[in-house]
Amino acid sequence: MGPRDGCFDHSMPSSLGRQLVLGVATGSYVGYLPVAPGTAGSIVGVLVSALLSRTPIWAHAGLLPGLFLLGVVSSTLVSRWLGAKDPPVVVIDEIVGMACALFALPFEIGEILAAFLLFRALDILKPPPIGALERLPGGWGIMCDDLLAGGLTNIVLQCLRTLWSENSLLSSMFAGPR
Repeated sequence: MGPRDGCFDHSMPSSLGRQLVLGVATGSYVGYLPVAPGTAGSIVGVLVSALLSRTPIWAHAGLLPGLFLLGVVSSTLVSRWLGAKDPPVVVIDEIVGMACALFALPFEIGEILAAFLLFRALDILKPPPIGALERLPGGWGIMCDDLLAGGLTNIVLQCLRTLWSENSLLSSMFAGPR
């Protein structure tokens, strides 16, 4: 790849390289499922989070930006190849968004379900400012709205965990006599 008119040439000379990029952007081709590819991508995000939850928090925090940038590059290329702004087969955004939603939360069924449901709701409904991020160019628009949806999901769940922790005022109000 070399510069072309001040930009990089994004054409892939080998079909193997193209398949690798397509595999990343589609979550190992999960994005090609005929029904609910975004939901399927979010499930892959839960699986990625399961792997990341076994790493030290600093490693988890270091890998997320790398996955995000990989998503920006791969989704930009695939959207160009397919001639669509945000092709439904691209699910790396849901994978990274879900991994962000579960960051630093206990990997337990209640946390996973709450994160999954809230993240999917935010991703589908795209309330402001999430929806505005889709207007960013290329892979940035594909990735940033899901990153924000995942980040907001995480913030909400972290706040709820703090409010309902064993020593919080709310938990003592509803716990009854001790």
